[in-house]
Amino acid sequence: VLWFDDTVEIQGTLDGEITIGCSEDIWIMGDVVYEASSPGLGPEDGCDDILGLVSCNDIIIGETTPNMNDCEIHAHMLALWKSLEVERYNHGAPRGDLTIWGGVAQHSVGAIGTFNKWGIVSGYNKDYHFDTRMSVLSPPGYPETNRYVLVYWSEEG
Repeated sequence: VLWFDDTVEIQGTLDGEITIGCSEDIWIMGDVVYEASSPGLGPEDGCDDILGLVSCNDIIIGETTPNMNDCEIHAHMLALWKSLEVERYNHGAPRGDLTIWGGVAQHSVGAIGTFNKWGIVSGYNKDYHFDTRMSVLSPPGYPETNRYVLVYWSEEG
């Protein structure tokens, strides 16, 4: 588990298990994929790579050269007080698909693209897939939702 008191920029291939958290924004600068994966198809059978991203603010898909024609992310992402969003989602030509293999938990829904009745105008099309391995496996130190601790109880009657 790595924690930063600053903005984090991330891209590349992960071989292993890690959770990256920060008190600021996390910027996705290019594809973030598992070593044991196939492009567009997500984690392969037997994949033991797993990534958690936790931001106290936004998780932002940056308007970078690698992200101008599709972006693929293998991770579970948690934006505690803000959202997953795309930088300048409403400018320029469509960028293709934003493919996520993992999950997204966010305080509010961020903008990914703009659309009209004919389809995408700018930003990305969503192509989200839940990584079913996350039903039994979670990134190191990642917040779990299947265990609860009773802190206070009150009955009125």
